[in-house]
Amino acid sequence: MAINAPSIDTITKSFPHPVLPSVVGQPTYETIYEIHKLIMENASAIPSTVGGGNHGHFGLVIEAPKYLQVTGVAFVAPPNPGPVPLARRPFMTPAEIENERQTHRAELVAFQTYHNCDKALQNQLITAVEERYIKGLHQGIVGYSNRTTYKFLAHLYAHYGIITPSMLQESYAKMTQPYNPAMPIKMFFEQLEAA
Repeated sequence: MAINAPSIDTITKSFPHPVLPSVVGQPTYETIYEIHKLIMENASAIPSTVGGGNHGHFGLVIEAPKYLQVTGVAFVAPPNPGPVPLARRPFMTPAEIENERQTHRAELVAFQTYHNCDKALQNQLITAVEERYIKGLHQGIVGYSNRTTYKFLAHLYAHYGIITPSMLQESYAKMTQPYNPAMPIKMFFEQLEAA
């Protein structure tokens, strides 16, 4: 029985957040970051052997150095294995030929799953953000098809994710609020993360 890559719809349905909240109006750093967190959870939920295999497709939605820092392993997109290989050397046995075919099939499934996951995440972003804020990524004939989810996120952060000095001051004030030692330490970490 042949193993097939999951479809874009199947991947979307298996996300912890199959529908992202809509960003009404111009995106801000806060709204982009909230969407980004949900997208990271979704990407991580789809299994992958790439990048160590423990973080799903998380590497699709963050910078390569950050992924390496978090996981200790580089996230390298699976290459397209191309067409089914012919016998690579003369006099291959049927078992060797079948092994080559199975290896090729596994590589093809990894490649297709990677791209279908990326497309599912892109579709979520395109639906969540008004088109005028991502229109700069659209290319005539191919539309958004040669863009990655990471490119969408980088575009949104670069153009609309501006952090102002007042935002930094507000964040600093939240971060330096006194901690109540009677409360669980987790509350302190949540306070820092929210800042």
